[in-house]
Amino acid sequence: DRDRLRQQHLEALGWQFHRIWSTDWFLQRDREIVRAEEVFRRAVALADRARDQRTEYLQHVYDDFARGNADAVTGRLPQAISWHMIGWREDVVPFAGTYNGRREVRELLRSYFAQIAVVSYRFEYALSDGAYTTWHFRLVGYVAATGKTFDAEVVHLWQFDDCDRPVFVRAYADTQLLIDAFAPSGPRALTDRKNTADDYMVRDTGYDVQGLVTAVYDDFYAGRIDAVLARFSPAVAIYFQGHDNPQSGEYHGIQGALEFAQNLAGTAVPGEIDRFYVTQGDRTDVVLFENWTVVATGKPYHVHTLNSWRVDADGLLLGFINYPDVDAVAAAYVP
Repeated sequence: DRDRLRQQHLEALGWQFHRIWSTDWFLQRDREIVRAEEVFRRAVALADRARDQRTEYLQHVYDDFARGNADAVTGRLPQAISWHMIGWREDVVPFAGTYNGRREVRELLRSYFAQIAVVSYRFEYALSDGAYTTWHFRLVGYVAATGKTFDAEVVHLWQFDDCDRPVFVRAYADTQLLIDAFAPSGPRALTDRKNTADDYMVRDTGYDVQGLVTAVYDDFYAGRIDAVLARFSPAVAIYFQGHDNPQSGEYHGIQGALEFAQNLAGTAVPGEIDRFYVTQGDRTDVVLFENWTVVATGKPYHVHTLNSWRVDADGLLLGFINYPDVDAVAAAYVP
């Protein structure tokens, strides 16, 4: 029964499952190796073809998105689509919430584009892994009601079903930046933190970037900070969006990474944290749902977060950009 459930779980994540029986392995090992290699090659070819088709589909979606055409975007979506705009405080973060079905998503995007004019859209990169694709782009938007312009990186996490139809989208961005863009006072031009050294290429690598990042998270939560720092490149850079919380800022080099770890681990205690990975080439996006408690206030916060990592040519991690619901984080630090 456990075997069957394991297979179902892997297939639900987009894996192709091939079983080798122990008797066949002992009696006809050479034949089983040939069969396994053939299944592997076929699975890779199917994955590459599916990735290309998915990328082409999403390119059409975002061509319409860049034009601010809500009806064209939703016309490409299935009836049962679900779209989530992060923001735990839905009464504070513009557009935050979950929209179920094509009709609700259409009304969301109509409202979005009615209030935000797309000044420019620039694709950065996409990662596809099993049932998931992350689409990274930079959006410059103009909010007519306040006369403000914002420049923000946005990441959309797409989930696809077995027929490669989209079933779910989650949009990650700096929630405080969006709040500020709709606030009547404050600066007229807003921008989030960006890594200007990133060329947004996805390269092949011989290193297991997902395994390296998994070890970093495991060591961090266990308090093994020295082990975390040992996996970082001397050129490591960490970017945490938002303001009004101790983690927000840019951190460069090993000393900067240590400062970030101290700012987070020294001010909040982790609770249950769920994570999975969308990995391609030298990059991995870590998708998290995190529960923390702030030490000074005793307040908990619960956030959807996406961390974008990459590995260098020497197998060392170059750091990450963090896309959490920074509004919820900051609110938890207020006494």
